[in-house]
Amino acid sequence: MIRYCTDIGMFALDRPRDVTCVHATEYCWNSCFNNKLERAFPAIHPRDIRNENYYQRLDGPSFKAVMKRKRKSTRRFRGCTRGENFSNRADVLRWYDIITANPDTDFWLPCRAWRDKALRALILELLMPLPNAHVAASLDPETIDQWPELQAEGWLAMYFGDDNDTPRADSFACPKTWHHKHFKAVSKAPCTTCTGGCFSKKPILVHLKQH
Repeated sequence: MIRYCTDIGMFALDRPRDVTCVHATEYCWNSCFNNKLERAFPAIHPRDIRNENYYQRLDGPSFKAVMKRKRKSTRRFRGCTRGENFSNRADVLRWYDIITANPDTDFWLPCRAWRDKALRALILELLMPLPNAHVAASLDPETIDQWPELQAEGWLAMYFGDDNDTPRADSFACPKTWHHKHFKAVSKAPCTTCTGGCFSKKPILVHLKQH
């Protein structure tokens, strides 16, 4: 099911972590914010199963028809606030179909599939050239050393796991996570207008705080 996320100001689609997060690091599994959510709300897992069944029926035209009925803005869309966007080759092809059929929507697609050699090559070939696809390699302290290599290939990246007082000097500090108090006072979520971070088409490192 497609749901509206108030904190980021856009619609999103989730998938179950236990069957899709096949490329996650140990750090990712242990520190994922969803661990706390799943303990507090046991009903999340059955919902994720329904989400996966829904996702498996989606294609470009059906996604477009669903979004056409939405009243809130569909200019930006987040893939997987839970779970992985690209667990296998079929996922990359599905997202390619959805993205190309919906050129008026910018798609934000964080992933760890870059750790799989074949999926990484396929994403670079099919998705990265699309003007409305913003595929972000998810990095943590276990994988941050691979940022220079990803940057050379043209990847956007999102880094979490370092909550020191200042962001990395070579990064873009995520406005939403580094300035919580400031954005509580505004009516529009910063993710709806931010162009320097996760919706950039440049190979930059977005540093998240309090992931």
